[in-house]
Amino acid sequence: HFLLYFEIFPKGAGTVVQDLISLGLKYPALRDEIYVQICKQTTPNNTETTAKYGVLDIETKTRNWELMTVVASCFAPGEDLYPYIENYIKENTYD
Repeated sequence: HFLLYFEIFPKGAGTVVQDLISLGLKYPALRDEIYVQICKQTTPNNTETTAKYGVLDIETKTRNWELMTVVASCFAPGEDLYPYIENYIKENTYD
């Protein structure tokens, strides 16, 4: 689902985002996994993403962070993951 939003099918992004939000709202146990996957996609020099798709352009990076913003506005990460996400955002929003 994430790659649909990030790169492959940008025209279907709204549906993918709605699906992710719906899953997170319906199944709270999935919320942390959603955050972790977004972090993987927004990590600078993510070797898996870079190897498969090359260096992410500014538009893709922007969409990645937009998704993080939308998810964060709909539900918070779990109590245990929260400090890690907070720190991740502080350390990775410089570009």
